Amino acid sequence: MTYWQPDGTATGLLAKNLLRKTIDSELPNLINHVKKVDGNDARLNAALFRDYSFLASAYILESSHISHVQGNGYGLGASTLPEQVAVPLADLAHRVHYN
Repeated sequence: MTYWQPDGTATGLLAKNLLRKTIDSELPNLINHVKKVDGNDARLNAALFRDYSFLASAYILESSHISHVQGNGYGLGASTLPEQVAVPLADLAHRVHYN
């Protein structure tokens, strides 16, 4: 999900307005892998929760960000998350006691 590269160019799925499209078409629901993580491993569960939170934020705010970059002010973000992001995020939120 890198936006700025070391050379200063803006590349990556978010910069190209392809993050949501790629998640919708290519990211599988990894809940079965998330469930294999030891529920008592607080650090790993917190790290996974953090990463899924960033992914969810980027998914929801991608269109708003693109609108802003194009000089049109902040537009509306997505109103829903796809299952392949929402289900693991909800499970991880339960594990780290955020729900």
